[in-house]
Amino acid sequence: MNVSPKADNFLRQNALHPDNVRPGEFKASYISEMKAGLAGHRSSLLMLPSYLPSDIKAQEGEKAVAVDIGGTNLKIAALRFEGGCFRILASDVSPVPGRSGEISREAFFGEIARRLLPFAGAARRIGICFSHAAEILPDLDGRLISFSKEIRVRDAAGVRIARELSGQLEALGIHETKTYTLINDSAATLLGGAANGGMIGFVLGTGMNLSYIEKTDVMTKLGDGYSYETMLINTETGNFDAMPLGPIDRAFDDKTADPGSHRLEKMTGGKYLGDLILFTLKKAAAEGLLTAMASSSVLALDELPTPEAGAFFAGTQGALLDSLSMTADDRAFVTAVTDSLLNRAAKLSALAVTSVLEKTDTGRDASSPAVIIAEGSTLNKLYSFQERFTRYLQELCNEVGRHSRAITVEDVTLKGAALASMARD
Repeated sequence: MNVSPKADNFLRQNALHPDNVRPGEFKASYISEMKAGLAGHRSSLLMLPSYLPSDIKAQEGEKAVAVDIGGTNLKIAALRFEGGCFRILASDVSPVPGRSGEISREAFFGEIARRLLPFAGAARRIGICFSHAAEILPDLDGRLISFSKEIRVRDAAGVRIARELSGQLEALGIHETKTYTLINDSAATLLGGAANGGMIGFVLGTGMNLSYIEKTDVMTKLGDGYSYETMLINTETGNFDAMPLGPIDRAFDDKTADPGSHRLEKMTGGKYLGDLILFTLKKAAAEGLLTAMASSSVLALDELPTPEAGAFFAGTQGALLDSLSMTADDRAFVTAVTDSLLNRAAKLSALAVTSVLEKTDTGRDASSPAVIIAEGSTLNKLYSFQERFTRYLQELCNEVGRHSRAITVEDVTLKGAALASMARD
C-alpha cells in the first residue's frame, strides 16, 4: 500500500487515525459507563435488562415464529426445534419499513403485520428480534425508546412493540391467542449461539450492538420479581459516546437524522461508515489536499455505500472509489483515508468486546476462551473487515491476558428470537 504522509497528518490532526484511539482510556470509560448503566445512573450505555436468563431450553419438536426487525431487512421465519437446535421451515425477507422516508407508527407496524400474516398460523409462540433501542419489560414486551440507523417513524416513542404488532395482526383477522417475546438483536445473537457456548453476542451490520451475560446481583437498578442468577444484558453499545471525537466526526454527526446519539455506531456501523469516508474525503478536498481533478470527482459523489469501501480494496471492477479521477498521490491519499477509517472501526469494535471481557472477568483460561457470537453484514461481509477485527481483538486480548474466539452461526438472530419465545408459557 502506498504511504501518504499528507493523509497520515490529516487523519491524526482530525482524530481519525486508529492510533488516536487509546485502548486504556476507551476501556476505562466503557466499563465506567457499563457500571453506571447497571446502577440506573446516567450513562450512554443504557444496559437494558432482557428479563431472560442465558439457559432457556426448548423441547424436541417445538415450533416458533421469529420476526427480525433490523436496520435494513425485515426477516420472518417459521422454525422447529430438532436435534438440539432450531431449523428454519419457511422464511421471508423484505426491506424494513421506514428506510426510504418517514412513515407513521401505524404504517410501520401494519406493514410488518402484513408480512407476518402468512406465518401466523405456524406456531403459538412469536419471538421478535428488535434492532433498535427498546426497554424490555418484565412481561417480555418492550417499550420503544428510539429508532436508529436512519429509520424514521412518527409518534413511535413509548409504544409497546409486541402489543402494537398484536393489534395489527388482530385487525388482519388473526384472533388466536399468541404469546410474544421481545428481544434485542445482540441478545438474540447471543441466544442463537447458546449451543456453541456463546458468552457475548456482537452485532456489526447496519448498526452496532453488544449483549452479554451478567450476574443479576450487580444490577442494582433491577427491581423484584426476577429470580434467576444471570440475565442477558443489552448494552446499546452503538450509543456509547464517552470517547474523544474529532471535528470531522462531530460535523458528520450533525448531518445525521439523530445528532448527538449513537456516536460509536456512526464510527463503525455499515449505515454510516461509507458515508463517513466520503464526508472525510470531501473535507480533505475542501482543504486542498487532493488535486482539482480528484476533488471534483469526490465532490460529485452523493453517497458511498459501505460495501464500496471494501470493493475498493478488493479491486472490484467498477468500484466507486476506483473510478475517481486520481493521480498516484491522490490514490495514496484516498487509500490511506479509507484504510484508516476501516481500521479504526475494527479497533473500536474489538475494544467494546474486550471491555466486556474485563468487566466480567472472563476469558482468562486459554483452554476455554470466551466465545463471541459475531453477526452482521459489516463484520462478516465487508471485504477485509473480519480480518481487521480479528487482528485487533487478538492484539487487545494478548495485552491483558484474555482469550477469546469469534464464531458465526447461520440465521442466528432468527434462531435466538425463536429460543427466547420458549421463555413464555
